[in-house]
Amino acid sequence: MANDFLASCPCGKLIPVTAGQAGGNVTCACGTTVEVPSLMQLKRAAGVPVATPELTLMGMLDSGEVPGDRSCCACGEEFAAVWRMSVVCESVENAKQGTRFNPLFLLFGWIVVTFYTKTSNGDERGRNVSFDLPLRFCSACAASCRGKELRAELEKVEEYRRLVEKYPHAKIGPPKPVNRT
Repeated sequence: MANDFLASCPCGKLIPVTAGQAGGNVTCACGTTVEVPSLMQLKRAAGVPVATPELTLMGMLDSGEVPGDRSCCACGEEFAAVWRMSVVCESVENAKQGTRFNPLFLLFGWIVVTFYTKTSNGDERGRNVSFDLPLRFCSACAASCRGKELRAELEKVEEYRRLVEKYPHAKIGPPKPVNRT
């Protein structure tokens, strides 16, 4: 099993530990029993994000935070406006089973209506995960930035990069201006 993190011993040595050892104890080469920090503490020390990209983005959006400075993310023009991109990461799918042959047709063939019967509507699969992500664009870049270019601009922002890495098939809509009321 790969060692993902490091715990420190009072002797100064760093002990490789796994996520499964978080909160437990390990023995250092010097013989000292070392308490392994919690998984959250190990992740923070290693620079690994503690929260999922979805939770991080919900916090940013709730606070009204717009990442980056006040310039266009594509060309660098100063004082660019805030635009929003609709990013649909995942959506619910209905698992419909369609129709099937009804054996009662053999007995009651004169009733054509019973030839096919609908099965249940099926189960829903997946979940709805979508965001309207704010990003600064000048008017020219917002009008021309589409597809892979837009994905590349989103990936310049760490939180957005984590989201599109987690959902590589996310559908990214074109930038839309934010209405100020």
